[in-house]
Amino acid sequence: MKQALIFSLFVCLNMLSAAAFAQTDVTITGKTGKPGLLVRLIVYDDMLSEWQKTPVTTTTDALGNFFIQTPLQQPEYALLAVGPDKGEIFLLPGKTYAVEIDDLPASAFASYYDEEPLRFRIISTTDGGAGEQLTTINLIVNTFLLQHFNDLYRRGKTGMIDSLRNTIAERIPHFAHPYLTDYCQYKIASVELATPNKTNQRVIETYFLNKPIQYGNIEYTSLFVQVFSNYLLNLRGYDQNKLDEAFKKGYAAVKQLLNTDANLAADPKLAELVLLLNLKDIYFMRNFDKAAISSLLNEISLTSKYPKHRQVAANIIKADLLLAYNTPAPAISLNDASGKKVETRQFADRFVLISFVKSDCPPCLSELEDLQKISEQHANELQLITIASHDSFVATVKHFSENRFTWPVLDLSDDFLLLEAYNIKAFPEHIILIPGSRIGMAPAPAIDQGLDRHLERLMKQQANKP
Repeated sequence: MKQALIFSLFVCLNMLSAAAFAQTDVTITGKTGKPGLLVRLIVYDDMLSEWQKTPVTTTTDALGNFFIQTPLQQPEYALLAVGPDKGEIFLLPGKTYAVEIDDLPASAFASYYDEEPLRFRIISTTDGGAGEQLTTINLIVNTFLLQHFNDLYRRGKTGMIDSLRNTIAERIPHFAHPYLTDYCQYKIASVELATPNKTNQRVIETYFLNKPIQYGNIEYTSLFVQVFSNYLLNLRGYDQNKLDEAFKKGYAAVKQLLNTDANLAADPKLAELVLLLNLKDIYFMRNFDKAAISSLLNEISLTSKYPKHRQVAANIIKADLLLAYNTPAPAISLNDASGKKVETRQFADRFVLISFVKSDCPPCLSELEDLQKISEQHANELQLITIASHDSFVATVKHFSENRFTWPVLDLSDDFLLLEAYNIKAFPEHIILIPGSRIGMAPAPAIDQGLDRHLERLMKQQANKP
């Protein structure tokens, strides 16, 4: 009898656990009208570093429909990606969403090059109107700013902020989810911050100092960045040299620095988050020791008593290292004109100069003769690769043949994820890989801006390695 009771309890606990897990699943079904498209849900691992992750991927079926499901632990201001297009979507854990995608371009890459957002409609949802309310908040605030910009920011009529609050309260008497209460509060605060009578200090005291940190709220993060960007650079009595000196001494010296500011001394948790934001920006500034900043971030990622800060620090490190010198290059494996697969790892023993091109881009074609000269000059240590967009691949191959250019042309096909991996936003774009299939420069400068000079510098640097 006792064993039977224990077994029954075990079954019940498992059922409750499964039910609790299922309640966090978000489900999105969609119609696109086009088969074989890559569909992804992209979320922020944390909003401060802006590091993204893709918890679920699928492709549209023969009718152009898709189904994705993934656990969510909190509300997410996510991106729905269909092909190369991405559109913002607000999701609540445990809710379902049915969407219809509008006006996908005939060419998968047309929208990628033009950076058009994904246009879609939510046909039905079980979110209780939360997504619609968030859209309404944004619409009311944007309309308000258009109508009253001069009154707010030139004439200083800050009392009008109350009318904005009243308008939102009239349109949305009750928020469908607590996330929206905070979202609305911080969005209005961002409007208020730019008015003459609202100082950063008042905003800090009202919304941040010894207040709960809303890590997952996109408007909280936006206001936080507005208020605390370059905060350390403006600390009284500290210039860049003193800051850099503190960074080099380590986290104990940095904490001592933070305690010289009344706000940061009063709220150590907020202080560490402000430090993370500033380290993220300072990393790319001249006159700061990148190794010292990396060491600080690494220490926080390992030792912070705030788990979320460990996560943020680790993500900032990953973002700073993305396409950084001597980091592993994203792998390339594409077909040439004969259908033969060409991979960058084949050329791991030499330098590789990769050019992304389109045939309807005049500079892409006009610079090929210069690339040929570079190839001949460094014939024993350099491999050139040209990657052409699928719609211009045949024309590019023909141009190569007519002009007797001697390096491979590869078909990008539908691999827009490769463009994202190398952050390609314009054409032509060049990437230099150093031996070992590692990043040399990404992006590298254009030919008329000293591409050959930078290539030779990297070659000398590699030759002088012990």
